[in-house]
Amino acid sequence: MISIPLNEPSKTISVPFYGSDLYVVEYNGEPYVPMKPIVEGIGLAWGAQFVKLKQRFSKGVSEIEIPTKTGNQDMTCLALRKLAGWLATISPNKVKPEIRDKVIRYQEECDDVLYEYWTTGEVKKKKVVKPSQVRYTVKLEIYDNHFNQVDRLTNRMDTPEGIIQGVAKLYGYYIDKMVSMPDNAL
Repeated sequence: MISIPLNEPSKTISVPFYGSDLYVVEYNGEPYVPMKPIVEGIGLAWGAQFVKLKQRFSKGVSEIEIPTKTGNQDMTCLALRKLAGWLATISPNKVKPEIRDKVIRYQEECDDVLYEYWTTGEVKKKKVVKPSQVRYTVKLEIYDNHFNQVDRLTNRMDTPEGIIQGVAKLYGYYIDKMVSMPDNAL
């Protein structure tokens, strides 16, 4: 376990996020986030998410002792650069309806807010754009032979054309418009 000295307040920051206090702590020169406040802020069960973190994100997880208002606490922390990946593993369609909007809000804003607080010390208000209702959730898994790992990419799309354009964009291709083919052409 790693202990963050209390006499270094610049190493740990508290970030207000929609009524929850989230934290960012420096470890080996890299920002890490305690995951339990994020998981509970969303409204998910900590036990299941803890198992997922240990299994899928083991290389980005560390147990760190963090100074809080109530004293030092041991917390499971995830590298901030991996937070968006973990958030993408949560399907809004598979959670309780009462926390669905919160899951989407965290997926769209949480990692950006924490990173901006970490790098600048504040967050500038951004225009809030209400997401459209999506019809398709896409999960793309790519096996990287060089690093012997699987990258999982997820996104939400309104149309099948959006799925194709989104996947193409991940690979650096831009599709200006789609051409429909007759069903019997396949």
